Amino acid sequence: MRLTFLTRFAATFLLVFAAHAQDPTLGSANKDLSTATVERMTSNLGVVLKHGEVKNMDLGPGSTEFRAVDIALFQRLRIGQVITFRAEKLNGRYVIVLAEPK
Repeated sequence: MRLTFLTRFAATFLLVFAAHAQDPTLGSANKDLSTATVERMTSNLGVVLKHGEVKNMDLGPGSTEFRAVDIALFQRLRIGQVITFRAEKLNGRYVIVLAEPK
């Protein structure tokens, strides 16, 4: 059976989410939130963020294209909006797993 990209992506996300759910340090995840401004939104759930340091990924300040983890998160974002977010690297891509307006 051939899996589509979205199916593989969802399966990977669920594995990472399950691992984090069992992580006793998850309470400290709030300190890993970063601040950014949504600069551009692209097709395929792509979001370009102008961000400060992304501590949990050792990523310095700059503009980076991320993928939204799902369509619901993508649809909540607006160009020019300032957000706090958490990103992870999944399958070699930067993925926004949490985003809230600031």
